[in-house]
Amino acid sequence: MKNDLGDLEFFGENLYAVHSIAYTQLEHYYFVFAARINEVWLSWEEVTFYANLFDLPMVPVLRSDSVRDLTETQLEKTVQHLASQPSIFGSVDPGTGISCTSEGLVCRNAGLIPPPNFSIISLSMCAKDMYRRMNIGLKPGKERNLFGKGKKLMEWKLTTDKDWLKLEKQFSWVEAMRNVPQDPIHHAEGNVAIHTQLVLEQLQQSNIYRRLGRQRQELLWAAALLHDVEKGLRP
Repeated sequence: MKNDLGDLEFFGENLYAVHSIAYTQLEHYYFVFAARINEVWLSWEEVTFYANLFDLPMVPVLRSDSVRDLTETQLEKTVQHLASQPSIFGSVDPGTGISCTSEGLVCRNAGLIPPPNFSIISLSMCAKDMYRRMNIGLKPGKERNLFGKGKKLMEWKLTTDKDWLKLEKQFSWVEAMRNVPQDPIHHAEGNVAIHTQLVLEQLQQSNIYRRLGRQRQELLWAAALLHDVEKGLRP
């Protein structure tokens, strides 16, 4: 299949491994949520077209709205409401077998997204509490710049000191990562803290990351730091 894609790249979520959530109603293990060609992120219509062309399942669309006149409060309430619902794939706590909320959400512009704009018109979210935590460090009134048309990109930084030991002291959810074991088959490195440090190390060594502007580096670094944090939020 790789030789048939050319410049087309698919991005998706692999649900084969059981982490903090298990799914009881999966028909597939891999679901596409984005695609790009030569650094241009395709519109949702194009993503759907190419995924169907290669017979790849798509992530479910929970809601489609115009955000032109959407206020920050309305957006926050909408995202939190969706994140508080069980997954349509039958999400359960693997320890108790009890139904639980979905693992996360991805919000994006439905249209085509040129490379310079991807970081300001898409966001991902793991667990309902992470929406508020991702706003740490934002200046008052700047949050809406994530979705404001034609507005200057916000100056945002999760933290100025990226040393891992300093991060553990500053954020309790970073410190908690060392107590969350990983799957011995799919993540044999040990625990979430080790895994996350390896991800950050690889990211910062990437030539693509180094070519990004300072603000986009900050956003991508924060996304990498947070990508598995939800595993430590569940009992």
